[in-house]
Order: sequence, then C-alpha cells, then structure tokens
Amino acid sequence: VILMTHSMEDVADVAEEVIVMSDAKVMMKGTPREVFTKIDMLEEVGLGAPQITYLMRALKEKGIPVREDIFTVAEAKEEIRKFLAEGGQKS
Repeated sequence: VILMTHSMEDVADVAEEVIVMSDAKVMMKGTPREVFTKIDMLEEVGLGAPQITYLMRALKEKGIPVREDIFTVAEAKEEIRKFLAEGGQKS
C-alpha cells in the first residue's frame, strides 16, 4: 500500500518505509525512525517530525530525562510512564 500524506503522525503510526520527495526528487528514504531523526532536512522541504517528537524535545529541554527520538503517542506514553515510575525527578 502506498500512502501519500503530509501527516507525519499517520506516517509514524503505519509506515514501514518512508520516502520523502521534493520537486519530484527523492530526498530521503528509510524507516520512520531513520527519516524522523533528520528533522532539519525534513523542515528544509516544508515537512517536520510528528508533533509528539517536538513535545518530547521540549520536555527534554526543560530538564525531563526523556528520549527525544519518540515518534508515536504510544512511545511517548511509555517513556513518560517510565520517567514517572522512576520517581519523576528532573535531571
């Protein structure tokens, strides 16, 4: 199945492989994790990572010791649950 979308949330939830194109050229190709870790390159072509990724990065910047490479709500839920289970202390 081929899915063409600008919804990175949909891509993160269902895709096994991602191809990012711009001006009819392949810019990136890989798993969602491989592609979404290149946020700067995505933003250069008018895209971005899933919104949850930006939220996790903001938490990290505020001193919450969570991973920044989170791309789905399920991953974020597990990461935040782990943080809270460990006492919920900022780093």
